[in-house]
Amino acid sequence: MRLRDIPNLLSLVRLASAIPIALLLLREWFGAALLTFVAAGISDGLDGYLAKRFGWRSRLGSILDPLADKVLLVTVYLVLGSMDLLPLWLVATVITRDVMVVSGALGYHMLVGRYEMAPS
Repeated sequence: MRLRDIPNLLSLVRLASAIPIALLLLREWFGAALLTFVAAGISDGLDGYLAKRFGWRSRLGSILDPLADKVLLVTVYLVLGSMDLLPLWLVATVITRDVMVVSGALGYHMLVGRYEMAPS
């Protein structure tokens, strides 16, 4: 592993953290779930900082970073919605939005050409 791989590794850890966060929420250990989610958020900021500061950008990272963010948020919304802690309309809105964003990116890639995912 090289130093330039650290941002991708952080994104992979953030992606994998969706599972423990979901389990913690389902067990109603909300404090632990929140701390884990905050750690994931910090790792998101850190991987972005490292990628920009040191030029450690990669095609894989441009896919992993937003994917990890979407998986985390959708997982939390689905779990909280299934526990009746969020209204169904809100869960549906968030999931519909993310499905539309991903579908648009995939459609663009398939019909027009390579889609560069740049952070905003």
